[in-house]
Amino acid sequence: MNYNLAKFERAYGIFEQLPESKESEIVFSGRSNVGKSSLLNKLFNRKSLARVSSVPGKTITINFYDVDGVKFVDLPGYGYAKLCKSEKERFAGLMEGYFNSDRNIKLVVQLVDMRHKPSADDYAMISFLQEMQIPFIVACTKADKLKVKEFQKRSTELLSELENVDENVIIPFSSQNGVGAEIINEYPTPFHIYDEKGIRENVKALKDAFSWNEGFKEYFAVKATPNPFLIKILQEYGCGCDCSSKTELMMAKTIGATGDDIMFSSNDTPIEEFKYCNDLGGIINLDDITHIEAVEKACGKLPKKMSCRYNPGGMFKISNDIMDNPGDAKYGMTTPQIFEAFRIMKEKGVEEFGIHAFLASNTVTNDYYPMLAKVLVELAVELKEQIGVRISFINLSGGIGIPYRPEQEANDIAVIGEGVHKVFDEVLVSAGMGDVKLCTELGRYMMGPFGGLVTTAINEKHTHKEYIGVDACAVNLMRPAIYGAYHHITVLGKENDECTNKYDVTGSLCENCDKFAIDRMLPEIEMGDILFIHDTGAHGFSMGYNYNGKLKSAEILLKEDGTYQLIRRAETPKDYFATFDCFDFYNDLITE
Repeated sequence: MNYNLAKFERAYGIFEQLPESKESEIVFSGRSNVGKSSLLNKLFNRKSLARVSSVPGKTITINFYDVDGVKFVDLPGYGYAKLCKSEKERFAGLMEGYFNSDRNIKLVVQLVDMRHKPSADDYAMISFLQEMQIPFIVACTKADKLKVKEFQKRSTELLSELENVDENVIIPFSSQNGVGAEIINEYPTPFHIYDEKGIRENVKALKDAFSWNEGFKEYFAVKATPNPFLIKILQEYGCGCDCSSKTELMMAKTIGATGDDIMFSSNDTPIEEFKYCNDLGGIINLDDITHIEAVEKACGKLPKKMSCRYNPGGMFKISNDIMDNPGDAKYGMTTPQIFEAFRIMKEKGVEEFGIHAFLASNTVTNDYYPMLAKVLVELAVELKEQIGVRISFINLSGGIGIPYRPEQEANDIAVIGEGVHKVFDEVLVSAGMGDVKLCTELGRYMMGPFGGLVTTAINEKHTHKEYIGVDACAVNLMRPAIYGAYHHITVLGKENDECTNKYDVTGSLCENCDKFAIDRMLPEIEMGDILFIHDTGAHGFSMGYNYNGKLKSAEILLKEDGTYQLIRRAETPKDYFATFDCFDFYNDLITE
């Protein structure tokens, strides 16, 4: 069902006006001012398709909405005592007429205010639905008005107050942040969530930007977001895996990536990992000239296709702006080394060569890739002319960044692709090397903007500063703690509120750097508020660890159709203690 197609059809004030029931009907029932209109607007993803009134009992009509061929029926709110006698009679006739006629009712969503015990009218309505054997669920509204402990207390109380109702059909809901009706009720915070639609649209844009290069391939940087469910989405668009360790190679193998679908770009590499990659048929991208001997020793001989990582040293600049300092980086070979490496590899039987470089990180400019491409295509021409090797691919690696701050402008991948195209034609095509394939190893750009960390405010502290403590910590997102990195924070349900309060938003680790924000201006935060920490889709979950015995969180995929899927469960104490399973005290450790 596509909720974006929702439209208001008509309001009916008397039973005789009601249209014939041809399509399936989903009915919304509840007391006046219980939040039916707010719930409908949340489902429709609209602000005011269903009118929200602050005056209960003002309108007594049955409102019909069409949602992709299904009728959503908003019944008038009951229980408003100030109605005159004639209006009460009209209300009763309208409700009785609706339910007693031959309607194609598939489900009734019965709303109750979660803050209070269900009213006599609520109980009467639920009993009526049970007697008529009409399928229903109970949506408990106003959940956002409760603090965490109050929410938990009322959740328990409702089960006893509605003892004749199956607990599986009782669903807490908040029109402010969707608590319960969607994900948080099923998977407690903190958790990382990813946007499938955004991921798909982004990879299609990348492929379009480089479609001019026959054979272009993105090797997704597995290190950024090592989750097979997400990588398999990229696989659908022909993406491979950029791996840097044996475990990442194992993940690539598990999802069916072998041969040229694997690029092994590692450094300080254990010799056995070269063999493992070679056994999978993956492309080995050497970080150092000494690794030639290591690969030969591990594999018996050098593979027919190999690549080398280049580091020209010095400062990498655009105009007068220093982007990064490759000369201070541990990665890659110097210019003399890469020429010598290619000469040795050619003598030892390598037939196809690739070159790779990573000279700057998280660049927010359309100029980085074209400048990097110029360095590499000119190097490719020199290597071919001086050593006589066949350069079959050039790997631009990663480095295209994302705008973590709201005021930053995002990169335009189409402009970047055209910039690389221009350099490619000017240098490689002119040199008769127009058949060279281009590769990228993007991670942050592919996933970063399409993931977020969802966490709950659970503590507040008023000392020399104002602190908000959340149930996530640096275990869930390390970047702010180790880099001082900025991640934008939204208080869900308060997106349009003025940012009047200055907070440090902190985790619970015994480290003072465990802060998601310092002196950040935000709306007033109450306990139980849900915070969404943006742009954690890359180098978020993957950089987690277990300091203080903290457990890593779940990962959830928000699918294109609006449903969601658990793609990694949260860790448990049993996971944390798993490496003690060979000792006699293991069972005591995992017993709570």
